[in-house]
Amino acid sequence: MKKTLIYTAAVLLASAVTAQAADTPAVSEEAAYLKIPTSARALAMGSAYTAVADDLGSIGVNPGGIGLIHGGELMATYSKFLPGTGYGHVSAAHFSDKSGGTSAVSMRAFSASGIERTDASGASLGSFSGSGLALEATHARMLSGSVAAGVTARAVRDEIAGDSVWGVAADAGATMPEVVAGRDVRLGVAMRNIGPSLFRKSAAGADTGDASLPATLAVGVAGGFESGIVQLVGDLDFGYAFVTSRAKIGLGVEAVLKKMLAIRVGLRAGSGGYSDSFTSGGVTAGFGVMMQGFRLDYAFAPMAMGTTHFVTLAAGFGLPKQEVRERK
Repeated sequence: MKKTLIYTAAVLLASAVTAQAADTPAVSEEAAYLKIPTSARALAMGSAYTAVADDLGSIGVNPGGIGLIHGGELMATYSKFLPGTGYGHVSAAHFSDKSGGTSAVSMRAFSASGIERTDASGASLGSFSGSGLALEATHARMLSGSVAAGVTARAVRDEIAGDSVWGVAADAGATMPEVVAGRDVRLGVAMRNIGPSLFRKSAAGADTGDASLPATLAVGVAGGFESGIVQLVGDLDFGYAFVTSRAKIGLGVEAVLKKMLAIRVGLRAGSGGYSDSFTSGGVTAGFGVMMQGFRLDYAFAPMAMGTTHFVTLAAGFGLPKQEVRERK
């Protein structure tokens, strides 16, 4: 368990506990928690959300989906990976008639405390804590009757054992919902965590090398239909992580019964055994309960450090997504 906790903190926060005596600072992928989905719905669908994104869960996945929010929306997500660790996300969005678009603000945080540090022989060097924080602003709008595009600006700051990493990043994406032959067909594309290298310094203030953002290109295609009391949608996502040079694939399905109960299942796989930083391949699943604009979602998924559970509470105020598309 001690080794698992140390690994978790190192890869999810900043990988700052490294050999600082190196002559040439190494470039590594940092702030890997930015790849964690911001909603239980997205995670339950195997993180295959690029094309179906149409709510605040679009943040960190495809900001174009924010353009499909007409009215207002609030969302909060929480997950506890292991004892002493936690991940949370809160966000709010509002549509403006004046600008013709939807703006959102959000915050993501990861924390780990009571992590034991050991030397090469396994002897204890005491404990430490760490944290990661990302502040985000998103704006998206319908460019035409069938294309919604958006951008997210992000400020990132992580600390672990006194070392720190900070910088800025951006996401850009678009989603294209269409009705073809009576079927709801959607396409999505997104670039995530674009930006310059993050700055990294030790507790003593020494520069310990640049750190690369977890930049990713994602493309998704989704299809769905409604039959009686059941609405069904599926999303197939392809992704490529630039720093790790790994290709990924995700498949997610959501079935909604009477617009009140959603059952979701997903599958993640890819090159290199898929596993990187915090994610791992395998089956994901979850459910959602909707009533009068409120939604409670739950998901579980295998992670690099073990199975984790996500809970999301969301509230929407405005037109249903389908009515928004019809009015644009």
